[in-house]
Amino acid sequence: MAEYTKEESLRKIGLLIESQRSVLNLSIKQVANASGVSETLISQLENNKRDNIPKIGTLNAIAKAVGLPESDFHRVAGYAPLNEYEAKGVEEERKEKEWTKALKLLLLQAGFNEHNAEHVVITAQSMKFAQDFEKGKK
Repeated sequence: MAEYTKEESLRKIGLLIESQRSVLNLSIKQVANASGVSETLISQLENNKRDNIPKIGTLNAIAKAVGLPESDFHRVAGYAPLNEYEAKGVEEERKEKEWTKALKLLLLQAGFNEHNAEHVVITAQSMKFAQDFEKGKK
């Protein structure tokens, strides 16, 4: 079963905090005060500026402060196994990144400049998303 790399875990932790904080309209300071975790740490997590995954107690405190289940953080951080659906998502995400990287490299080798190559990749991703969405509707 696939698990997140440390880098993926840190990015996902930051996204969990930032998205939930945004939904609840909380400032970093409010989350820090409610969790007992420093504003610096919360900011570093949200901005993907940490090298190490926080300890489970720190994640539990943040989870409580932003109103998310601790288990959400445990699975993303690697403290608990991902379920089958989540593991499949990790693999899909990795394949998508590889596909995007390969397409961009191919375009650059074909003479596209960086900006145009990026535009084509974004367009291709949008088309793929639309196709996947239509498949899901059937």
